[in-house]
Amino acid sequence: MWVEENRGTRINDARTTEAVDTGADLIAVACPFCMQMFESSVGNLPAAIERGVQVFDLAELLEKSITFSRPSTNGGTPQPPEPQAAPEGQAPDVTREASGGSRQ
Repeated sequence: MWVEENRGTRINDARTTEAVDTGADLIAVACPFCMQMFESSVGNLPAAIERGVQVFDLAELLEKSITFSRPSTNGGTPQPPEPQAAPEGQAPDVTREASGGSRQ
């Protein structure tokens, strides 16, 4: 599906070098192709390896932001909110089922 370059600098290495040269320790992308391109190249660049540069999708960063901004009730690592029981006479909440959770 992808066309490999056979001359010159690979585009993923050039783009990753540009990103690393900015001083960033984290590269955020919003496209699956860009994610693959940066992830495959980060391991090839000594400067990126040395600094431990990571590549994240914007959705991953949003999830991390939400998870770590929740106050913890036990003073430890934040936990996801507990599902609430449906009031009597109403259907149970099935939104967790779509994300791999179990039905209440």
